[in-house]
Amino acid sequence: MAYTGTNMSAPKLDGQALRRYTSKNIKENIFQEILALPEKGITEQFSNDTDASEIRIIRQVVPDIKARRLGASVNGGYFNSNAPKMPQSAEYGLKILYMIDDQIDFPTVMDEMVELGVAEATTKAVAGLVARNINASTIAHQIAAVVNQEIATANSTNNVVVDATGNIKDALFTASGLLDDGDVDNGVDTFDINRRQGFLRASARVDLLKSGQIIVGGSNYAQEMLARGAISPNTYKQDKLQYVGEIDGTPFCVVAKPVWDLAEEYCQLTAGSLASVLGLVTAADATGRALAFNNSVKIIDCPRGQGKTAQYKYRWGIECFFYKGIVPILKNGTTLKSISSTAITIEAPGSVTSLGD
Repeated sequence: MAYTGTNMSAPKLDGQALRRYTSKNIKENIFQEILALPEKGITEQFSNDTDASEIRIIRQVVPDIKARRLGASVNGGYFNSNAPKMPQSAEYGLKILYMIDDQIDFPTVMDEMVELGVAEATTKAVAGLVARNINASTIAHQIAAVVNQEIATANSTNNVVVDATGNIKDALFTASGLLDDGDVDNGVDTFDINRRQGFLRASARVDLLKSGQIIVGGSNYAQEMLARGAISPNTYKQDKLQYVGEIDGTPFCVVAKPVWDLAEEYCQLTAGSLASVLGLVTAADATGRALAFNNSVKIIDCPRGQGKTAQYKYRWGIECFFYKGIVPILKNGTTLKSISSTAITIEAPGSVTSLGD
């Protein structure tokens, strides 16, 4: 049988074997970091103790009290004629049940033969995957909250903005106006403008940079924005991979396509189901997040032989409290039914496929 091992003649040029060199530097993977900032796009104020499986959150319901006038024919006496009221509460649960906890073996013999920082690079990659999953699960929960409310109320939610004019800037301002209206049924007169965050598809950021989409204060600002690829002269966080500036006092960031694709998996939707979503504008108080990253990486002796085993333990949870604090921006000609005509059930992708897939 012919030898099928290493091709000792490669690389080769004009009959002469050439030297091959393996770089000592590993080509790193590039992931987006966790995008939703605490107390901007989400809130983490309830996640002080993340060892539990669920955090119970209590909100005191605003009492049904109306002003009265002394001397009126109804309840106008010196003393209020209404019966005393009792405090009432509403409860929310923030389950911390999503996990990334696979194990990876690093054999000693591999470490001897490969003079590269394989373990360190792999651990960085796992951390990147965790960030991608947190970003995707957050978007999935937020979109599902609005879609499911629309279905439950027979299409009367209207907590969505459609970019009907092709000017996404105007759509983003409209979304901000919806958040200004608050959610009085849940004790929110207005969502704090300082506690908001926006998330855009890459195509939406490009549209914002096109002529006529952004109001600028002078040619110097315009030139700086075009040069930096930012949507405002002074970006919230100067990172071209993520935060790209502010609109109406709200910091916006670009969400990479792999995050949108993974969000579809969390929603158990077919590929492309979220293509109609250009972005989201969210209020921090509408979505709770808890990150249980204590002892997230543990290194032990490999039980299968000489080497080390990295045991990962990343756990987190997402819960949407008020759907009115989440405003999706949709493409022209689409509706929430373009995403799903039935209620969305969120599930971790690894829990809907067979083991080993």
